[in-house]
Formats: sequence, C-alpha cells, structure tokens
Amino acid sequence: MILVASTYYFYTYPYTISEKTPFINIEWKGEKVFVEINKQNFEWLSSEGESIEKIQTFAKNKYRDKWKHRLADDYILVLRDMGHWTFFSTRMKLRDSSGNEINKRIPLSSENREKTRNKISENKRIKRKHNTVIPDSLAYITHRVDGYRPSKNAKEVKKDMFEYNLSLPMDSWVPRAMAVEDLESLEYEIKNNFSYADLKGINYPIVIDAIIADIKNGISKRDLGIQIKRLLALFGDGHSRVSRSMLKLDSLFLPFTIQKLKDKYIALTENKLYDTDYPEIITIDGFAIDSLKEKAGEMVAKGSPQFYENNCLTYLSYYGHLKSQLGLEGISISMQLSNGKDTISKSIELVGRDVFVKNFRNKNSQHKLLENNIGYIYLHKMENTDDYQEWLRTAMDEFKNTDGLIIDIRGNGGGSRKPIYTLLPYFLRSPKVININVLRIDKENDPDVNEPIGQLEKRMSYPEKSIHWTSEEQKTIALFKQHFKAEWNFDKNKFSKWHYSVVSPNGDYYNKPVVILMDENNFSASDIFLGAFKGSRNITLLGSKSGGGSGFANLKFLYHSGIMYLLSRMASFQPNGKLYDGNGILPDKEIRVTLNDIKTEKDVVLETAFKTIAK
Repeated sequence: MILVASTYYFYTYPYTISEKTPFINIEWKGEKVFVEINKQNFEWLSSEGESIEKIQTFAKNKYRDKWKHRLADDYILVLRDMGHWTFFSTRMKLRDSSGNEINKRIPLSSENREKTRNKISENKRIKRKHNTVIPDSLAYITHRVDGYRPSKNAKEVKKDMFEYNLSLPMDSWVPRAMAVEDLESLEYEIKNNFSYADLKGINYPIVIDAIIADIKNGISKRDLGIQIKRLLALFGDGHSRVSRSMLKLDSLFLPFTIQKLKDKYIALTENKLYDTDYPEIITIDGFAIDSLKEKAGEMVAKGSPQFYENNCLTYLSYYGHLKSQLGLEGISISMQLSNGKDTISKSIELVGRDVFVKNFRNKNSQHKLLENNIGYIYLHKMENTDDYQEWLRTAMDEFKNTDGLIIDIRGNGGGSRKPIYTLLPYFLRSPKVININVLRIDKENDPDVNEPIGQLEKRMSYPEKSIHWTSEEQKTIALFKQHFKAEWNFDKNKFSKWHYSVVSPNGDYYNKPVVILMDENNFSASDIFLGAFKGSRNITLLGSKSGGGSGFANLKFLYHSGIMYLLSRMASFQPNGKLYDGNGILPDKEIRVTLNDIKTEKDVVLETAFKTIAK
C-alpha cells in the first residue's frame, strides 16, 4: 500500500505542487533576472546548481515564445524538465542590493504564484482614461444575456485567485474593477501581440471603452465573454475568438441547418430537404431570415463574404441562444415555409445537440475506386497522426494506375498541414512554395527572431536562410521571392522575417487528371491545402470559394474572470500575394448547387468532376 501511494505521489506531484513558486515577482532587465522574495529584491543567479543563463537558454529552446511565462508561472516544471525534482522548497543563489551573494533554500508557495501572476497581469495592461459615451453603432456590442444584476445563486470572481476564477461557471459575477482590468489586459494583447490588429483599421480602444462604459457595477462572466467575442469578430480573423463552447451557448438548436441558394434560404437535414413540399424558409418567430442572420452575425468574424455568410447561418442554428437575445422564451418556434407559390405556417420545437449534429456532413475519411477507373479520396478533416499519413500513402499506391483522381475535401474545416506534405509530393516535379508567413513579434518574449530554424516550425514554415532547406528548395525560394508581392503593406517592425512553406516531389509522380472538390466550409489547414494544390499541373479545383483563414492562434487567459480566448500571431499569404484571411481560394471552375440538385439528391459537383477528368 505504501508503494502504491508513493508511486501515485511521484507521478502526480508535478501537477499538484507545480502551482507553486519561490518568489512573488519576477522582472527582466536586459540579460539579468530579478525576483522578489520576502519583500526583498534580489538578482537571481542560479537554482539547484544551474546558472540563470543556462536556465534561460533551456527555457528559450524548449518553450520558445512562452519561455518567460514558464519561468514565472511554472518554475517547478522548468526545473523538472531540466532534471531537478523539487518538492516543498528550492535551492537558490541570489545577489542582494549590496552585492552580497546568498545561497539559501526558499520555500515554495501557491500564494507566491498568485502574486506573481497578479503583478505580471498588472504590468500587461493599457491604463488610460476611458470614454464614457457608447456610440450608437456599438450599442449591440454591449447587449447582455444575463442582465445587469447577478443571478440568485451566482458566485463572484475573487481577486488574486486565478485558478478558482477559471473554474467558475459562466453566470458568475465579475465586479466592475476586475472586469475593467481584464479589458485593459485584452487591449494590451491586441496592441502588442495580435497579427491582424492593424489590418482593417479597427478602432478597438473605442469598442473597449463602450464595453467598460456599460459595465456599471459588474457583469457576468458569460456576458463579458460574449462582448469580447463581438469585439474580436470585427477584425475578420476566424481564428481569433472566444469559443462558443466556453460561453455555454450551445443548448437548444433548430432541427435543421439553413443554406442559401441564390436569393432563397433552404432548410436541410442531413443534406436533404427538411420539408420536400415547402423547402424554402421565410421567417422564424416572425423575423425574416436576413434579419436573424444579421443578429447571429454579431459574433461571426467579418472575414471573407463566403466565410461570414456560412458562419452566420451556422450561428443561426444555435437558435436557443439567439432567441434569448431577441427577448423570446420557450422551446417552441413558429415558421413560415414556401414552395415558391404558396406559404404555410408551421410550429416545431427546438432540439438538443445530439439531434442537431446529425445534420452535418459526418462521413469518415475514406478512399475507394469509382466507375471508369477513377480513384476517390475523401478527407473529413486534416489529421496529423502517422496512421492518417500512412492511409493517404496507401490510397495513392492503390490508385497509381487509375485514369484519374478525385480528392474531396468539402466540409473539411481544417486541422493539421501534414496531409499537404503527404499528398502534394505525388503531383510535383520540382519544389513548390505553397505558403508565405510572418509572425507578429513579441519583442519582450520571443527568444531570437532570426534564429536558423525560425519561429513557425509548428506551421512547417521557415526563413529563407533556414538550415531546414535543401539546396533545391533554397533555389526555389530565391526565384519565388523575386516575383512575390504581398497585398498587405504591414509594419515590418512588428513582424518577423518572411517564412516560407515549401513542398518537394517524392519521385512517385501521378500524371493523370486530378480534381479537388471544395466549398465554403474549407478553412485554415484546408485553405492551405487548396492554395498548395492550386496551379499545379493536371490539377483542377472544383466547387465554391473556400472560407479563407490561416491563423496561428495562441490561447490566452484574462487574469480575473478566467475567460479563455484565442489571438492569432501569424499573417498568412497565398503565393499570389493575397492574404488567406478575408479572401479564400477561388476554384478553377465554380459549381453552384441548385434546389433541384438537392431535391433529386444529385451530387452535381462530383458529376462535374467525372466530366472534367473525361475531357
């Protein structure tokens, strides 16, 4: 029994005791690190026999842009990763203000960690006078779900208790002073770390002022999160957001999805008509669909027109939340449906998530041989596992003697870039630059923006002089950059050098026609996939324009409320110089689905792919 308990303690202690530090504040002054211990300031010289220089070098290499955060917040885990297991105290070498060197064992404390977090948060806020007038154009930003008073059983956010606040439910109450400090912290992050802060000229300080002006004595955690989501949506970056799941908005749904066909809105269940006799939906609860779509769009990133349209309609399906914003109650809704001539009224009830999710294209990734010796690969999502890459290689091996290939990524919302590097080499005769990126530099935290490997290894993107490249790939980059011109003239002082994503052939060239099926649901890694294949020999992109988005989002937290949000640090460009965000990829041949196609359950895009290969 003692052995079992000891083993359990050994493996779980890092996750229980790691929330402790020996100091209550940490500051960097050049290469020197200063810490506050027992109300005294010291220069930090070493810990557990490791010099501070060695500790910092290790942290920079392992944690990259998060290295300062790790040293300040996860002191014990850093030392553990260096091979030193500390429990209740740590051995430190310090230098006091008189120049005396001190070796002593310092107790570890969770209270210290909270104080360190608070002081870091204090230093990363934009403190300024806030405008008290809410412009009419921003009134919608401050609309609340939970109201201006805490609910009867609502808990209250507590000062300097981040872990506790993080775990609180979304109806918890955030007092005004703490909500203001969180918004000042958000403004700091947008100004200093957000790649698209300046892209559209959004006057975000005025939006933050409007939120602060409406806070009065406090705000629920959910309402603060929703208002931040509306703010981030203005920048047009689909990766930067507060997630719906965190806000707990997903409770009651329409039993169908809505798709726009030309100027009509059609209700669908599992890609079939919800009502075969009256397929067009005119109103819900007396509101025209255009009006409801505009309301739903308050929390949708104002990116490309197709991204915005598609996601507005998706949000409209989360009708339980939308209904509460409209001041309506109950689970019943009334609808007007039409067949183009006659209109009927219909009452139905909203459904739970388990029923709603069945409406989406939900096939597993698969490959099969179709008629006329045509290979077919369907990618439900872009996965990064080795098994997934091996499956793709197996499919290509099986299809090497086919007369054509269809790669279907309709409905694929992204994931990993690995499938690009697995599949594209089969269709290249020489290296190809597929994506060009720059990283928004956090000058305080980024270890070395010009290091040989670069800052975007996780996106398989490297600087021109990187040790990653072969000589052929370097020649390809040198030739490519002579003609590349970015459409956005960003501030070069705020970003890294150019990083390039390059794919090289694998020697198993597939020389038959290839058609890639795409739609407006393609986003992120799926967008990069389409951009990578576009323009390659024998490749035709078929369908509708992709969503447009390629972020490298960092997860961030607001210190008091514990609200989690994502903020992109990368600006991502297509080979033609256009940004992915706000644009998307144009198909080589656009195919629009008609109402008759849906009625007859005809896959007109797939049929056109067969015709394209047969030419």
